[in-house]
Amino acid sequence: MLKPVIRAYSSVTDGRIKGYVLPSIAAVTVYVSDGVNVYSAIPAPDGYFLFTGLPSGNYDVTFDAALTTYQDITLNGIQVTYGVTSDLGTTVLQP
Repeated sequence: MLKPVIRAYSSVTDGRIKGYVLPSIAAVTVYVSDGVNVYSAIPAPDGYFLFTGLPSGNYDVTFDAALTTYQDITLNGIQVTYGVTSDLGTTVLQP
């Protein structure tokens, strides 16, 4: 059972991860994990995603395609620091 959690943070004391994932037809869900907590996001139609309110630390980012003809990708060891946005650029899933 999922248990939603509400977390409060300020724009100065939060870490962020952003980027784009393509192609949009792959219907990707983006997951960010620090080994304890897992956060998820559904990208916008143009592939843009943004995670905010992340504690400082190292994260693994997984791009999980719902369309199984595309290969999932995981980026390991993404550094997150308070007040800084880690920009992953554009990730393209391959069939």
